[in-house]
Amino acid sequence: MKKRLIKVCAAVIGFALIIGFTTRTVSGKEQKPEHPTVNAYETMEAEYLTEIKAVLAQNHYSNSGVNMTKIIDADENRYYTIEIYHARLSQADIAQKQQLISQLEALSGFGEYGTVEYQIAM
Repeated sequence: MKKRLIKVCAAVIGFALIIGFTTRTVSGKEQKPEHPTVNAYETMEAEYLTEIKAVLAQNHYSNSGVNMTKIIDADENRYYTIEIYHARLSQADIAQKQQLISQLEALSGFGEYGTVEYQIAM
């Protein structure tokens, strides 16, 4: 009788576990790839702005204004637009602007966690 009770309990527990895992997966509570937390994003954004300003200072645009705009869509994808304001830079030729943008694009940025676009304001 004890063996039968143990087998029945084990079957019930096994069945409950299977139902639990199946319900979780079907309802969308399965493990998602790990994304940084909001605080981690804020830290990355601040560090990235510091890196951008360092590149600008190396190119003699240390007093540039830098504006970062972000859009977060429903899937938590992040899109950043970096606008750079500087009187001398806005009057530079296309080659100089492109060279600066290339240097900025070489920064680590947000990697797989975001898309970055640079604009030099007029």
